[in-house]
Amino acid sequence: MGKISLLHISDLHIAKTPNLTDLFQRTRQSPFSSVADVLWHHRLCASYGEKQLEALIKLITDEQHRLEAIAITGDIATTGFSFDLHPALEVVNGFDNIVPVFLLPGNHDRYKALLSRSSGKPRGLAPGGTKFYDYFHSYWNNDVEIKILETYDFALGIIAADFNLRDIWDADFSKSVFGSIAQGKVYDDILDRLVYSTEQFFRRFSNEKTAAVVWAIHFPALAPRRISPDSELIGSEKLIERAAENGVIAILSGHVHYGFPPLMDQNIAFLGAGTTTQFGSDNHCQIISFENIDEDVLIAKEDYGFNPKLTKFVRIKL
Repeated sequence: MGKISLLHISDLHIAKTPNLTDLFQRTRQSPFSSVADVLWHHRLCASYGEKQLEALIKLITDEQHRLEAIAITGDIATTGFSFDLHPALEVVNGFDNIVPVFLLPGNHDRYKALLSRSSGKPRGLAPGGTKFYDYFHSYWNNDVEIKILETYDFALGIIAADFNLRDIWDADFSKSVFGSIAQGKVYDDILDRLVYSTEQFFRRFSNEKTAAVVWAIHFPALAPRRISPDSELIGSEKLIERAAENGVIAILSGHVHYGFPPLMDQNIAFLGAGTTTQFGSDNHCQIISFENIDEDVLIAKEDYGFNPKLTKFVRIKL
């Protein structure tokens, strides 16, 4: 009976300046060229709360004895600019000194400046930024990465994929004019690599011990509430189909800023973490356990919410 537990967190939104609720507060440090641009993109900008981050560090410290890893499903920083990525890396390194961290980028981590065609000056945000790789290269280097966790009779492969938009024109603007800001897309080549990594993992471990695979992505493929068109994962149906075909038992995600009870579809558990430290939000994270019992893998989770009166994360029911 092997048991593996991890802390699933997401959407930390670490930034140069904490405790901000909108981009207007960041005018002096932002890449935007006008107040109009700041207001246009105001919903992108909330940064992290200092009290929430302190409470998260305490939770990690208190629960480290039973955690094999911390999984961060994206939006570690507020933007993909150096002034946000640098403090985000320092925070992640601090986590990693307590419990090993496995992560992937979210759409905020990959933001770059959208340049005006006429003036060449920044006028907004666009997907496809690459500075994340410069800062987080010790954690993330490719479109697909794998973390293997093992006990004496159980191997769990957490395989993560980056489905952030590669280019602004990959967005589905027919669904939302804001599509390039928060949509993701299931690119066929990345999905093929995700499946290949899954197959390789099973080939390696299936004859040795009970083996199970979990996929980790930023954008939820399935959620209990309707996902806004400007935040959806384009091609999510084929992701779910390929996951089911390849025996994936769970898919972890973030992005929508609310945690939700496990959703089941095609024998896959869909597990979503809310924003864990964004300022002014209902903050959420979860401890997920995978236990091998007679070659069946059982999934259990505990939900935690930030209590502002106690300034700590406490057990909650969703």
